[in-house]
Amino acid sequence: MDSFAISVSHGLQYGVPLKSYVKTLRGTSFAPAGITDDVEIRTASSITDYIIRRLALDYLSFDDRLELGLASLDDMPDMQTSLLVEKTTDDQPTQASQQSEVPAPVETSVKTSTKSGDDTAPLCYSCGNQTQRSGSCYVCTSCGSTTGCS
Repeated sequence: MDSFAISVSHGLQYGVPLKSYVKTLRGTSFAPAGITDDVEIRTASSITDYIIRRLALDYLSFDDRLELGLASLDDMPDMQTSLLVEKTTDDQPTQASQQSEVPAPVETSVKTSTKSGDDTAPLCYSCGNQTQRSGSCYVCTSCGSTTGCS
C-alpha cells in the first residue's frame, strides 16, 4: 500500500489527472473487500477501489464524478442549481426562462447506467455487494455465493 500511495502521489505531482486514476483503478477487486464504515462509500471491492473512490469524492468536481458514474443528478449541489436563477435590478431572483423568450425544453428520455435491483435484498456475507433474488434465495453476482440455497 505504501508503494501504491507513493506512485499515485508522484503521478499527481507530475500531472497525471486524478480522473485518469479513477477511471483505471475504480472497481479493482481483491481481498479484503466488503462493507466499509464510510457513509458515502458503503462497499468496496478492494482497498485500492475504496481509496480511489474516496479521493474522487473529495477532490473531483461534481461533473467529473457524474461522468465517471460516482454521482447522480439527484446529488447535484445546490450552488449548481443557482445557475438557473438570474438576479434582476431589484436583487429579486427570477427564473431565467421567465425573463427571456426561451422555447420550452424538449423532453428526452435518459437511460441510466445504474442497475435497478431489489432494495430489500441483503448484502453478500462474503464480499458485501448487493445480492439478487434467485428463486426463494439470493445470489451474489460478484462472487457467486448464496444465502444458503444450493
